[in-house]
Amino acid sequence: MNLLNVLLFYCLLVGVLSAEVFSPSQCGAAALCDDSMTNNVTLSAPEHFYATESHFTHVLKPVEKLEREQEISYQKHKQAIEHALKEAARLNAKLVPDPQKRFLGDHLLSSSPMRNSTRSKRQAAIGDMPYNFWPNGDVYYYFDNNFNENGRHFIRMAINWYETHTCLRFHETSSTATDKPSIIRIFRGSSCEAYVGCNVQEGKQDLSLAGHCDRLDSACHEMGHALGLFHEHARVDRDDWMWVDLSNVLPQYKAQYNKKSTCESYNYGVRYDYRSMMHYKHKLWAANSSKPVMVAYDPNYQQAIGASNIPVFSDIVILNKMYNCYDKCIKTGNPCKNGGYPNPNNCRCECPSGFSGEKCTERQASSLGLNCGKTFSATDNWQAHTENNVIGNGKYEIVDLTQPAACFYWVQAPEGTKIQYMITWIGYDGNSDQLCHDACSYGGLNTKGNTTNYQPEGYRFCCSSQLNKPLLTEGNLLIVEAFNHYRYTDFRFQYKIDPCGGSLTATNSWQWFTSNYATGNGLYQIANKQSTCSWTVDAPVGSKIIYQMTFVGFDGNSSALCSDACWFGGVQISGPNAIQFCCPVQYNQLVGSTGDALTVKVVNRYKFTDFQMAYMIDPSPPTVPHASASLDSPETTVLNARDPLETPLVAKPSQPPPHGNGILKTTWSGTASTRPATTVTLPSAPTTSRLRLGRKSNTK
Repeated sequence: MNLLNVLLFYCLLVGVLSAEVFSPSQCGAAALCDDSMTNNVTLSAPEHFYATESHFTHVLKPVEKLEREQEISYQKHKQAIEHALKEAARLNAKLVPDPQKRFLGDHLLSSSPMRNSTRSKRQAAIGDMPYNFWPNGDVYYYFDNNFNENGRHFIRMAINWYETHTCLRFHETSSTATDKPSIIRIFRGSSCEAYVGCNVQEGKQDLSLAGHCDRLDSACHEMGHALGLFHEHARVDRDDWMWVDLSNVLPQYKAQYNKKSTCESYNYGVRYDYRSMMHYKHKLWAANSSKPVMVAYDPNYQQAIGASNIPVFSDIVILNKMYNCYDKCIKTGNPCKNGGYPNPNNCRCECPSGFSGEKCTERQASSLGLNCGKTFSATDNWQAHTENNVIGNGKYEIVDLTQPAACFYWVQAPEGTKIQYMITWIGYDGNSDQLCHDACSYGGLNTKGNTTNYQPEGYRFCCSSQLNKPLLTEGNLLIVEAFNHYRYTDFRFQYKIDPCGGSLTATNSWQWFTSNYATGNGLYQIANKQSTCSWTVDAPVGSKIIYQMTFVGFDGNSSALCSDACWFGGVQISGPNAIQFCCPVQYNQLVGSTGDALTVKVVNRYKFTDFQMAYMIDPSPPTVPHASASLDSPETTVLNARDPLETPLVAKPSQPPPHGNGILKTTWSGTASTRPATTVTLPSAPTTSRLRLGRKSNTK
């Protein structure tokens, strides 16, 4: 075994066993992707193996490794996964009949060793990419004699698409040419598959497109493999975004969900995209087709998994970064906003979906012939927009899946604010489940704004179970795309400025304030970044304020956020004796301020921090009891809070905390002459039974 093979063996072995990070220049191999499909079952699915000139095979049983990885991922994201599984079951989306049998995908590693290169950064990839790139971006191919004109039509369409959006250039050549780094033989096989990258070692490679893959999406997918794209769901960071339910995968296909190691994968800083052209659909190889195989931690992405019929913007960015295409516009720099990049063919901005214009700062135009699309301004009050019998051609027939009717709507809010929104209707002919199919294949709504990274595609909605759920943008822009392939996509959505923060004024009578869905991202998983909102409560100079916290939690559960130091979220009241509220034993206690102002800071790391409080000017400041301890003090350890490392225990009823009025009797510490017992009207705290919570033991 020569030195190169020893190095490759070591890198693969250690990378598989321990997932250690290696420089992309340390290892690599080209690969073959088999995308055969017959009735949702691949024609061939050989076991995944590593090999270099047959010196070693089966370094580690990949299925055992995969099962171990997914069990770890399940334990790490247990609550998010269980919630997502319930939401996926509620979708009840209809399967999409596909007589043309769309591509699937297997991963096979070829015997080709890595290609020498001095540019190590380019020798790694997203989703994965190989280490053999087409020199200078020139791709050579020829059509086999058995490949008919119909298949050639779709291959040429795919070639035209890639040449339009990248600096790659395709050259049809002779099968006998010997002066090319490699030549792709495009032929009519029984399956749909392609070598990944340029096979410079052998100087030739295959791309098979079976008759059932004669369509643009399949041609783009297989040509994407030939250019160097592996499957998106094989990215090394996949488990940060979704979980693979191996218990629902047909046993012979489990290995097809293996991830690439850090040794093999480099993502170029491009975020995971559920709708990548290179992503499997969420039920591929499912033993039970009513359940998903791949489960997005954020349920709003579930219908987006593998839902693209052409390459999406992130696929474009990856290829252009792979081949240094953006260097062609280095003189002009990158003037493009909102995640756009200069098209290497003309250095004009190419924009993520939803954007257009010279610098990607304008709303994308609607499909040709449609009179729809608009920009709205959010206010503090709910507004709504409805479209009926507009988006689509009204016919009961499927329109070209690669060119949907589409309209784009923007909702803008002042800088520094966020937008609350709800999808309240999707369907046609008065039926909110007419468009409810897997991947929203026939129509629905796509939204962007849950992250201010606009490059990846966003949420996807088309089923009634997805309606009337509070959603929140990360920035001050919401993009709504309505798309249709069948009949119409009728819809309604409502929006307003997120009431996160503001000023409140105390008066001589009790007032109450409620905040729901304003602080947090709504997900059943710990956020990477803490969300905060702050309100001030002011009173006349020289007076003081009394207040009661009546509820802190989410999903109507007043114990949901109860944890040590309110780590998952809570409400912090400023002052010399600052208090954090997150546990039921703290609620409905009368507390007084030491001055004429309070700062109410709401923090969250998990789901939402909803709260209710009542406040008024203290009519007799000298007798008001003041808080004497913070949540971190020894005196408050009786809260029976959870350790922050534990997953929050939550009950998840379908309704948010109830609003309304109730009678609450307060007891004062002063004498009868200074403060008689008083009956006041306050908002009712939610009537939920307290969960049994326990502190994690520190004993070893």
